[in-house]
Amino acid sequence: MDDANPSSKNSSPITPNPCIIHHSDSPSTILVTPLLKGDNYGSWSRAVTMALRAKNKLGFVDGSLPTPKKQDDIPNWQRCNDLVASWILNSVSPEIRPSILYVETAAQIWIDLKDRFSQSNAPKIYQLKQSISALKQDGMSVSLYFTQLKSLWDELSSIAPISSCICGNAKKHY
Repeated sequence: MDDANPSSKNSSPITPNPCIIHHSDSPSTILVTPLLKGDNYGSWSRAVTMALRAKNKLGFVDGSLPTPKKQDDIPNWQRCNDLVASWILNSVSPEIRPSILYVETAAQIWIDLKDRFSQSNAPKIYQLKQSISALKQDGMSVSLYFTQLKSLWDELSSIAPISSCICGNAKKHY
């Protein structure tokens, strides 16, 4: 490697191994607050996704890092999977925790929670739309009012994304 040419040092990105456990990674860690209660699934799953991505462990829940085929790699993968599962267990309410305690993998826990709690979006969408239309600035500063309004719009767009036109008719209008 040529030290005089800095571009030759990082010609390919280095992807850290997600099965490496950092010394600060503890099974007792609570990834996000507030804990999942059910009605806050949208914001909770977004926060957990960001936390797991930051720790390079998102693959354990999104399915991109399945159980390895090579027998020698399974114990290390299992240890990391159990760590991620522990983080999720610690990030849900005590009422929900027993229902996922015996699920085998972090990915299965993730799917279970998604199946149960993302289904009730219609009432949440209605509530968010009502909150947006009812929000008044009153005595709030403009920045605080905008922050609250933006937060509501962001949450709404995360659970009810705007569908895009695939038929081609939208092109006629632009």
